[in-house]
Amino acid sequence: MVAPRDGSSVPKVASGARRRGRPKTELSMIGMLSTEAESTGETMHHMIYAALRRAQMAGRFSPGQELVIRTLAKEFGTSPMPVREALRRLVSENALEYGTNRTIKVPPISLGRLADLRRCRVMIEGTAVEWAVAATGRKHLDELAEINESVLAASRRGDVERLLDRNQTFHFRLYSLAGSPVLLSAIESLWLQAGPYLNYLRPSLLEGGMLDHHAEILNAVAAQDPRAAAAALRADIDDAADFTARILADEKPGG
Repeated sequence: MVAPRDGSSVPKVASGARRRGRPKTELSMIGMLSTEAESTGETMHHMIYAALRRAQMAGRFSPGQELVIRTLAKEFGTSPMPVREALRRLVSENALEYGTNRTIKVPPISLGRLADLRRCRVMIEGTAVEWAVAATGRKHLDELAEINESVLAASRRGDVERLLDRNQTFHFRLYSLAGSPVLLSAIESLWLQAGPYLNYLRPSLLEGGMLDHHAEILNAVAAQDPRAAAAALRADIDDAADFTARILADEKPGG
């Protein structure tokens, strides 16, 4: 599970109708975006795009959910124009898609899409972890262990949103150590497409065993074993995909 490249926390931003049976996504404003944009020199469009992007990667939106531009604009405290442009950028990145009447929605979930994402993530993210450990050894072990402890602390508190946020930070900090901006960009694209699938994992995230592979990754980093670290990361992806696939299969008519 992943973090924005800058390591910042993931805002709780979501909008539009939700599909029955999916967890409710919270609708909240990203504190005073217009003021922040003015003080940092960033455009409102860029800040909204970055916020929606982080939210998508963290599973704040449900598969099939329509994103209502006017509702989002109200929550951001801005006009519809920058929201519309931000959503269009996410469509161009395959994170969102056009629905009927030019609405914009999160792509629907399917076993075929899940399998495709799984294949790509196992290959690309596994490579990133192998490169990271080969390049840096155990140099960043304490930092990674500290981040993972914050993941476990969120789990103990029952704070799923914080858990997802810190889990993202753990993964992307590890991937960044590979020293490949090209590889990191590819992983971000995969996470944008895979983020909505996290909704299926929410009920089980606080159960024992779901985070065990993090410990295996850290052990491999401590041993400076790139292949073992990559294997643990791939097992993490495989287990999550298997769990999601079982839920999808059970939801099919006659399942």
